Amino acid sequence: MKGAIEVIIFFVVVMTALLVFFTMFKFPKTNGYSMLPSFDDGDTMLVLNTRSVEVNDIVVVNSSALGEYIVKRVIGVSGDHIEIREGTLYRNGTPLYEAYLNDDNWCKEVDFVDVVVPDGYIFLLGDNRVVSMDSRAIGVVPTSEIYGKVLCNLTRWDWYLD
Repeated sequence: MKGAIEVIIFFVVVMTALLVFFTMFKFPKTNGYSMLPSFDDGDTMLVLNTRSVEVNDIVVVNSSALGEYIVKRVIGVSGDHIEIREGTLYRNGTPLYEAYLNDDNWCKEVDFVDVVVPDGYIFLLGDNRVVSMDSRAIGVVPTSEIYGKVLCNLTRWDWYLD
């Protein structure tokens, strides 16, 4: 009888741990090339189920504007002033250096952008901005649409932890 109780307790502990793990983490795949070179089409991600994000985090968003899940980089959070002018991206008046970009010339032909991110919203851009549908086209994104924060590209084992 004692052995059966130990097996049941072990089973309950393992099942609870699995339930917690799969509630906290998700494993979606990328769709498209808007995050090259960080993510290729079909890469599997490890995503933490959270809406708490910071600048430079990579997030998965359930975009109501596009009607699909998208993967983008957080460029601005509530209160940030984002500008794209004369071929340069600025956050709060400071030009941004972005080593992760696929193409440094992405904003040479971009229309002027000037937005202050409202409370409860984020400004998102893809790393491959030439083909990315992001906040330049769909505007700022409500934090309520955040599906989670990307921790790792599991296909290449690239981690995105600060």
